[in-house]
Amino acid sequence: MKMLGRRTGNKNQDKKELGFHGGWSVLVVIAAAVIVLAVGSLNYFSFLETQLFKEHGSYLTELADKASEIVDSVIGYSWKQLSACEYMLGSRTFSSKEELLDALYASGDMMHEKDSMVLLVAQDGNYYCSDHQSGRWEQVQMLGEEQEERQQVVTELPHKAGQSCFVFMKRFGQPVRAGGTVLTHIAVAVDIAVLQEKILVKGFGDQCYTYLIDENGKRLYKNTYEDSFVEEDNVLSAFAQYEMVHGEYDSFIRNLRAGENIVAEFEYADADGKKKNWYVSNASVASENWQILLFVPTQVLGAGTTALLNRSARFFTVAAVAILALVLTIIIVTVISGANKRLVRQKDEANRLLR
Repeated sequence: MKMLGRRTGNKNQDKKELGFHGGWSVLVVIAAAVIVLAVGSLNYFSFLETQLFKEHGSYLTELADKASEIVDSVIGYSWKQLSACEYMLGSRTFSSKEELLDALYASGDMMHEKDSMVLLVAQDGNYYCSDHQSGRWEQVQMLGEEQEERQQVVTELPHKAGQSCFVFMKRFGQPVRAGGTVLTHIAVAVDIAVLQEKILVKGFGDQCYTYLIDENGKRLYKNTYEDSFVEEDNVLSAFAQYEMVHGEYDSFIRNLRAGENIVAEFEYADADGKKKNWYVSNASVASENWQILLFVPTQVLGAGTTALLNRSARFFTVAAVAILALVLTIIIVTVISGANKRLVRQKDEANRLLR
């Protein structure tokens, strides 16, 4: 009987040890399953987010490329117009300003562009326009002989206040005289509203903003629906203060200045401090070494992304619950099966000892 008492004590100790180790085994398996599910979910969402960023960026870059092609065509056509007007006016001598204005008016008719004007700029800074108007040219630094032969600028003409124009200017090889006036430059001014209509990106309502910058990042033109968006004169310098969500600032600037297509996502805070994520993509305007920048809010560009991510999250939640339930079921069945086997062995041992 003493022997049986010792065996009983050993069996109780075995049960405790088995219960202890069995409990830890269950916890280890569950923890491992949770870790595997968490890592798998994070990797999947990271992969999905990266792929969506690439797809959205590719679409936005395609739109920017089309806009840059339109700007290139407008610039090319404007320079051709200027060359034709130079051919008509550059080889003549005008006896009076009235004769000059008549010739200008005729050259303006020749272009068949109601939103374009021809200008002749005099040595003294005055200009004469094909709409029979005249004024004072304010960008006098462009008239210096040390400047390039061909230049372009976005400005307002004094006699067209409130109307911004792209002005394409060329210096005459030989000055043109009109009475006592010496004319040194000829220019074509294109109403910027015409360009705006041509490069307007539809499909985003009023949520797509367009910027045109030169090689140094200076803003030449913008089309926005909220005045508080990126108001700095140098757009590239402004990016230094934004938090990049996708992409790095140095890489963004380097690739853009190299004329390569880039896509980035950044966080922008408006004047009220409200933060919003934006996508930006660029395309080069090769004829002038300019860049077109398109800005679209992330929530607009990825309107279907949230629904996709929510569906994915629900799928992973259901899958996680199902897998955990399966793991728990397997563990419980295994524990019960092991306990039954131990009971059978203990019973057999007791019977043997009794015999």
